[in-house]
Amino acid sequence: MVVVLLIFSLCLHLVAFYLITILVQRMNQMKGEQPIMDDETLAVAMEQYLEEIRHENDILIERIQSLELTSKAHDHKKKMTSDEAKLKEKETVETLKGDINPVKQQMKKSFDEVLLEAAPLPTSQIQDQVEQSTEAKILQLHQKGQKIEAIAKQLNLGKGEVELTINIFKKKEKGQ
Repeated sequence: MVVVLLIFSLCLHLVAFYLITILVQRMNQMKGEQPIMDDETLAVAMEQYLEEIRHENDILIERIQSLELTSKAHDHKKKMTSDEAKLKEKETVETLKGDINPVKQQMKKSFDEVLLEAAPLPTSQIQDQVEQSTEAKILQLHQKGQKIEAIAKQLNLGKGEVELTINIFKKKEKGQ
């Protein structure tokens, strides 16, 4: 019985050794291969991903605004009597159907235009704190001539993130 167990153990050790040598060979082969995605392909993929997110955000904003319009109509309906409510509901539905295009146009407005239309806040109580975005800091340091590694170290970011931000900015400049 002991002999059988020793032979079985020896066979298992030989199989394990064989598998380890195969794994080492494959790892050495993979070290010599090109990466799956180069920086430019990665930058394009990230841009496409960001565009998809922006599109989804636009859809979400449209849905939120339509819900706000319907909730306002519902609140107003509760205040009126049932007969008045029925008449107003018909008017509201027709108004909402007519208001869809202006809502879409308002969605296309830039952030600055929306801010200009907003009611001004009392400035005596507001203390502005301006802080640059990470992307702005990266681009500012890059324009000053700092290397990617130095920027990444200074801002506690990964080298890939810094490279990606710079590449996206360069691509946008070329496109404009």
